[in-house]
Amino acid sequence: MSENGEDQRNTCYIKVINGNKGPNELIKIKKNRFFIYYPSKVEKWIEEMEEKGFLLNEINRRGNIFSFTRGEKRKAKCFVDLPDIIDKDYFRTYIKLGWKPIYNTRMLGGKMVLWMKSENQGDVCSEVDFLNSNKRLTKNMLKVITSNLVNFLIALYFFVNMLATVCKSPYLVDMFYIGLNTFSALLAFSAFCFLHGSIAYFVKLKSL
Repeated sequence: MSENGEDQRNTCYIKVINGNKGPNELIKIKKNRFFIYYPSKVEKWIEEMEEKGFLLNEINRRGNIFSFTRGEKRKAKCFVDLPDIIDKDYFRTYIKLGWKPIYNTRMLGGKMVLWMKSENQGDVCSEVDFLNSNKRLTKNMLKVITSNLVNFLIALYFFVNMLATVCKSPYLVDMFYIGLNTFSALLAFSAFCFLHGSIAYFVKLKSL
């Protein structure tokens, strides 16, 4: 699929849910629930929004509503980190390097922190700049990929196993069983999305 086609597909998930006219209008954009599981897409989209004059303020806890204010167009770099430990020392390290933490959360298979660095006196940080300041990123990515692969296989096993039970003994089906099977399916799908997104991001990092 072409890049334009990919953008159009993502656009159908966008909805402006609040906005006031003016240079500092607040705009909240709702994305697909699983969008945050694809770090490469998140980085690219936010950087494009910044260049259009939509300046990111915050992201809600679920990672699907992005709050922007209209302002001057600017170049910025956005990177996703998947650290082992999130503590005060971790944040101090990157804040001293000029990075601003925009979003952090715990999700299936690991932790995620979104960092941003705006243009400063004509010098825009590059992907290499970020990777040089974060030697553990690719190693942590492998841990996240492995964890989500395990989660996906376990959830898929329970889902398939329960479906097989239905085929053999349909009289065992009740609301609890349906709820448990639905949960297994959602867990498997979430793990697959983050697994897919993590692999794509890892490939991107290795190509830099």
